[in-house]
Amino acid sequence: MSVLVIEGVTASGKTTLVNRLLEKHPEWKLAPEPTPPPVEEGQDLLERQGKIFQSFMDHCLKLINADETYLLDYSPAGCVAFSLALAKYENNDDYLGQAAMFNDVCQKYDWHIIAFLDPTPEEVKTRLRRRARRGDDAWDPLFLEILCDEYKKYFKDIPVSEVYKDEIAKLREEIDREKVLKHMHDKLD
Repeated sequence: MSVLVIEGVTASGKTTLVNRLLEKHPEWKLAPEPTPPPVEEGQDLLERQGKIFQSFMDHCLKLINADETYLLDYSPAGCVAFSLALAKYENNDDYLGQAAMFNDVCQKYDWHIIAFLDPTPEEVKTRLRRRARRGDDAWDPLFLEILCDEYKKYFKDIPVSEVYKDEIAKLREEIDREKVLKHMHDKLD
């Protein structure tokens, strides 16, 4: 069938949107994120990013040939934007070469990106604090700014499928309304 992708930086609301879409489309399957390869002693970030990209590619290629429709909140294309951010943050052109290689591979496939979530760095910081997952406090605010910028630049030229545009817009409005109501309720308590 197909692989449908929700893309965006960490803490952009991808998982929330995916869960809502799955409620509306029970015939779709959630594709679990592949487990990143373990960090090896002495391994540099460039090598690790390459291994993460390869694990995403291997996982997605298996799904492309499946009989079901899978919904993902990640894609190998996100690794391109992440490597571009690392290049700028680390001031290391090796990441630019890596991003170009990743991009060449990604261009061979249609990932059916159905939404790109584009929060501000401030929204990402707030969501990271609120969700409080292990490791979320380790994100450098400067890197988050660069990451948001690089995702925006990279994905602005990637076509987003129009098929689910209205449905996604409505779901995002519902999610935003629920957050406002919860925030108001929390303030009253």
